[in-house]
Amino acid sequence: MSAHRLTLVRADAMKRAAQHDVMFSETRMRNSVFIASLALVTALPAAAQGPEVMSKEEAYVLVDNLLQLTDESKDIRQSLSKNKEWEAQYIKARESAHLGSKQLTVYFFVVFVAEARAMAHTTEEISHEIVPLYVRDKVRFLSVLNNNPALVSAICRSLGSHFTIEGKKKDFRSFVTKNSPLIEKHLYKPYAETCIAELEKWRT
Repeated sequence: MSAHRLTLVRADAMKRAAQHDVMFSETRMRNSVFIASLALVTALPAAAQGPEVMSKEEAYVLVDNLLQLTDESKDIRQSLSKNKEWEAQYIKARESAHLGSKQLTVYFFVVFVAEARAMAHTTEEISHEIVPLYVRDKVRFLSVLNNNPALVSAICRSLGSHFTIEGKKKDFRSFVTKNSPLIEKHLYKPYAETCIAELEKWRT
């Protein structure tokens, strides 16, 4: 993608975001999309600096899926191509999330987009993998999340969804009990409260 095209994408995203009072007032989710879209657009230049983190083309895939910049194609081949682009972006984000804070940030955005756009297959996979990723390095996970407050709700909802998997429900109470103090330690108070509240929604 040329620098000119990326500039146009960012400009269009900012224009859409500026109209949020009309576009995103219907539901809380739409308001979250607005906030996260601003964060994503702001993060694009830094995130795209190194191809090992995220290329400009991959950044466009994220923005396109979040803000739906391109219309749904009636051409099956084009639709499949777009789905393959997303799947490749998701797999790369998942497999590199443990490598560093920037990579984890990209993964968080992917999680948010998948949830915001109700991508059932992706969100199901995320439910399986996100708690093991969290457990692998809890402090880094929470530190990165603390720097991306617009994503707190989506990430913590995804953490909670892990315990809907068969055989995992019995571990939910102990997970919340053990990890709430850590969440409160590494997230600013309002973010921690939001995160724990999202987790508690999964309590049965």
